[in-house]
Amino acid sequence: MAVALKSVLLVVIILMIKKPCFTNSSSCCYWEASKDSNSFEGTYIYPSLWQYKQERCLVVTRASLLRILLLLAGDVELCPGPMKPQCQACWKTIRRNQISGTCAECKNAFHLKCLKDELRNNKEKFYCNICFVNIADQDAGSPQTVDSNVLCTFMKKRGLKLFHQNVNGIMNKLDQIRLFLCKKDVHIFGISESHTSASINDSELEVDGYVVERKDRNSAVYGGVLCYIRDGISFQRRKDLEIDGVEAIWVEVFIVNSKSILICIVYKPPDSSLYLDKNFNSKFDNMLDIAINENKEVILAGDLNCDYLAPTDHRELKDVFKVNGLKQLITTATRITAHSKTLIDLFFTTHEQHIADSIVYANSLSDHDLTGIIRKINLQKFKSCKIRKRDFSKYDKMSFRRELSVIDWNGEFCGYDLNHDWNIFKEKLSRTIDNHVPFVEKSIRGRVCPWLTRELKSMMISRDYYLKQARQTNQELHWSTYSRLRNLVTSAIKHNKANFCRNLLYNNGESPKTFWKLIKKLYPGNNKTSKSSFFKVNNELVSDTRKIANGFCRYFSTIGSRLQQNVVTITNKTCSSLRNDDNLMYTINPTGKFFKFSKVNCSKVAKILQSMRISKAAGPDNLPASLLKDASEELALPLCILVNMSFEYGTFPNAEKCGKVIPIYKSEDRASFDNYRPISVLNTVSKVIERIAHQQITDYLERNQLLCPQQFGFRRGKCTQHAVTYLNEHIRQNMDKSRCTGVVYLDLRKAFDTVSHACLLNKLPYYGIRNIELLWMKDYLLNRSQFVYFNQVKSDEEHVSCGVPQGSILGPLLFVLQINDLYLSLKKCNIIMYADDTVLYYSANGTDEIQRSINSDIERVSQWLDSNKLIVNLKKGKTEFVLYGTPQKLARQQDCSIMMNGTSINQVKEYEYLGIIMDNHLTLSSQVSKVYKRVSSRLSQLSRIRSNISPYVAERIYRTMIYPIMFYCYPVYLGLSNTANSKIQRLQDRAARIIGPKNCLHDDCVTSRKRCVVMDVFKSLHSIGPNFPHVNFQRFNHGINTRSNNSRLIVPKVKTEAGRKSFSVQGVLLFNSLSEEIRNENSYINFKRKVESFNFSSP
Repeated sequence: MAVALKSVLLVVIILMIKKPCFTNSSSCCYWEASKDSNSFEGTYIYPSLWQYKQERCLVVTRASLLRILLLLAGDVELCPGPMKPQCQACWKTIRRNQISGTCAECKNAFHLKCLKDELRNNKEKFYCNICFVNIADQDAGSPQTVDSNVLCTFMKKRGLKLFHQNVNGIMNKLDQIRLFLCKKDVHIFGISESHTSASINDSELEVDGYVVERKDRNSAVYGGVLCYIRDGISFQRRKDLEIDGVEAIWVEVFIVNSKSILICIVYKPPDSSLYLDKNFNSKFDNMLDIAINENKEVILAGDLNCDYLAPTDHRELKDVFKVNGLKQLITTATRITAHSKTLIDLFFTTHEQHIADSIVYANSLSDHDLTGIIRKINLQKFKSCKIRKRDFSKYDKMSFRRELSVIDWNGEFCGYDLNHDWNIFKEKLSRTIDNHVPFVEKSIRGRVCPWLTRELKSMMISRDYYLKQARQTNQELHWSTYSRLRNLVTSAIKHNKANFCRNLLYNNGESPKTFWKLIKKLYPGNNKTSKSSFFKVNNELVSDTRKIANGFCRYFSTIGSRLQQNVVTITNKTCSSLRNDDNLMYTINPTGKFFKFSKVNCSKVAKILQSMRISKAAGPDNLPASLLKDASEELALPLCILVNMSFEYGTFPNAEKCGKVIPIYKSEDRASFDNYRPISVLNTVSKVIERIAHQQITDYLERNQLLCPQQFGFRRGKCTQHAVTYLNEHIRQNMDKSRCTGVVYLDLRKAFDTVSHACLLNKLPYYGIRNIELLWMKDYLLNRSQFVYFNQVKSDEEHVSCGVPQGSILGPLLFVLQINDLYLSLKKCNIIMYADDTVLYYSANGTDEIQRSINSDIERVSQWLDSNKLIVNLKKGKTEFVLYGTPQKLARQQDCSIMMNGTSINQVKEYEYLGIIMDNHLTLSSQVSKVYKRVSSRLSQLSRIRSNISPYVAERIYRTMIYPIMFYCYPVYLGLSNTANSKIQRLQDRAARIIGPKNCLHDDCVTSRKRCVVMDVFKSLHSIGPNFPHVNFQRFNHGINTRSNNSRLIVPKVKTEAGRKSFSVQGVLLFNSLSEEIRNENSYINFKRKVESFNFSSP
């Protein structure tokens, strides 16, 4: 339309342009005829030069406009010449000097270089990919003629089904493996030559319904073995049987009412490989000997590159199996090529009579066949996973709110019994929610490969057909056809997956929740965990889900009390500090102020309901936060009445004292309760009362400065970064004074679970929490219970006698109050606390004074912990001691002997405190190596999915999941060397190359760190952020009234490079390097905006 309008306008302009018409006869122009009467040429006579130039300009203008009009027509080219053929693969013109060909079916032309290896063996004809696939589909026929019934018949047999295959690299075949495992009832699937490395997380290799165990080759990315074990199979990784020099995974599978089975997945490189251990046979023999001496059944599977079809091949290795009594079960060739047939993928067992059947099945994962056996056993049939969830398909928000609004809450409540009124409120709310969002039971049936289209499945069928034909006929035509189809299937899978992911992310880009849910599937961070179906309950292997759930609940509910019973009492005084109670009260609360609950209004309650995170799981009452948020205005009135009643009578609803615990696997033996972490979920409604109480108590404590200034945990405006910076600053300042700093890192065992209710309630009056408020706290803590939810089964409820409520809002604050007065027991040492992560430190010129002072205070700390019934973990790697100082100073010092409870605390050269590895010289070399390794792994993972996402999504993943790793605790990194900084910068440069567009990440890491540091300095100067006692920024005042006066800061005087790298010095130097305009800015927003555009130079 726009082009047509432009054309019309040009035509009008051209018609308006005419040759000049001169009325004066003396200035007229005329044509002089040529001598040749047949010629139309003539001479245009102008009376003056000015008239000639004017006419010439008009002629040129008309000609230019005519050319533009022709170009706007859209189908006119300037001298187009003869049409040239285009390549249908790259859509570029095929030139005369380029070799090309024409498809025999569709007659389309192609560059020879675009065809690559797509030519069929027949030199007279070739087919493009589309025609080639269509012809192959016609030859392959229906799926029933391709898919043999042998595998289906094999899978129908009862028993433990074990498979193995050499896949020659798992990453590009992972989707096909997932498809196979989800369609077939496979219990254990071993893989050799996985080609995995440390940069590949277990989460990238996960298959729904399976647990992954792996062993990578350390010296290269090749080799490696991997094993998928189905959920519900109880097993234990036996790393004690795995030895260096042999790539093998050992697992022990537990069977109810029977002996366990040892299963090994092994890979032996070829003889020509550089990675084959010279003593492989002897090491392999020793490994088998240890396993068989346990008198258990052994099953071994793997690619041993030992041909059992050739009697003379690897006789020494075959003798190893015979000596150890292992029988080989596979009898047909497992690797068939156009030139050879070998049997190198093997299965061995010590009990041949227990094997029901074996199979060799050809597939296209690699040039090795799939091998499998069935071990006779009566396994329970795995049931499909069903979940009970609410059905939101017919949910009407307005109807839900309308039904709640007609309830007369004032008439329903009695006004004097909180539990009675609370139960009425919960009953009516639950009934209303059940009416609008009822429960339904659904089976989990996720599509394994949603990008697997019907056309792609047809191509896979044709590929498998030609593989079968090639093996039967061994003709070069069939092998080449199969090879081309295999490559086409691989390319089609990548293309379909990339398009599917890009479209899915694009369509859900406006919903952050859905967007990041999809991103976590593409870019998984933490490894998913699976639970065992067998557990050790009272030293007995149990498979009953109800008994397992009860065992979990009993273990989690009594762990705190059991630990307290094992503590040896050092002092008879309990539940108080070492000081006199009156002195303690005066020290903590010198003003004698006390706390009182204040009444809340409906707007406050509605605001809390609207701020609820709907992603949080529902508690035991199954009331989702999203529905409470939708009806925040209607629920504000009844909840306001109940909250005020709770505060007035000093009671907490009994219905909200029960928690739902979900066990999450950590590590080691999956059949042991000790290797699971309890995740407690409380009712969402109860958190409204907790949130209000927490806000009022926190405001009271902070306003009256009742908490230890060095407590950085669970406090507004403080975080782990502040605690690490505080300690780092103190150490550097003393290093600059040529002093050493001894630091003891204390680790408390199950700190939140072992809090004594009696001790905590005795301490609360010292903070001014008395009378009704103390009764409320007592009712909140006591008479609590919990149950475990395991595999959709609920356990019996168990009473919890100690510990702060896990998963609650008030729990962390109560623990802070419990441990807050620990610093009062110290005489010489200083302390830093972040919840239960406690650090004691002392600085002096020599180690003798450090040792004497720390040992003196550590004894007081031990007595305080004992009186407060908290337990310190003195195991190696938990509680440790580090002596910090300059290399020259530490070279002249002796090791310190720090004792606690008669146990020597281990002295180390570095310790990881709150995620930062602090070595004894504060070079942070180990921390940089840790960050480099972790970020490199994440970037490798990002590069593997980069083809499936857009540059915008890739950058969002980087800034959200990778960049914070490099940026965490940035003030500490001010002391990094240029080498370490360049090492981290290389990571960002690599990220920029992976993401794509140039300059997509803008600033380098060093510049970003500097900007954040000067912003922290600005906050400290204007009292916006937390104040560090060791960091005191002062403005320089020379006494003369000038514009630059008071704009610069005083640079602290330091003697050494260690002192110069401190936050107090580097922050001042960076702030002073800013322009005067920026330094004089008083608004943080304007200051931040100007700093972001400022170009820093090295201070």
